[in-house]
Amino acid sequence: MKVSLLEQIVPYFIMVIRALQQRHISGLGSEIGGHIGDAKILAQNFQNCTFNFISRAGNSVAHAMARERSFLFEDCTWVEEAPASVESAAAEDRRWIDPP
Repeated sequence: MKVSLLEQIVPYFIMVIRALQQRHISGLGSEIGGHIGDAKILAQNFQNCTFNFISRAGNSVAHAMARERSFLFEDCTWVEEAPASVESAAAEDRRWIDPP
């Protein structure tokens, strides 16, 4: 059975989130452990900061925004209107809160 790249890396995402949630860093390589440590130091600048894993299916608007951004080669700002794919994902999310 062939496993997709996403299925292969999601466990690592979850492992990173769990490491961010713990007080001490353990069991991670020195490179990723350094990034985890940096993130924890930056998080101390906030009154409250939590780290949670949200799957792509549960975060479709952010995924659509990231996908749109990956096609651009310059900085951009969406103020009043977003790309159609992002607006569509947001409309789909709203259906869960306020069904037609």
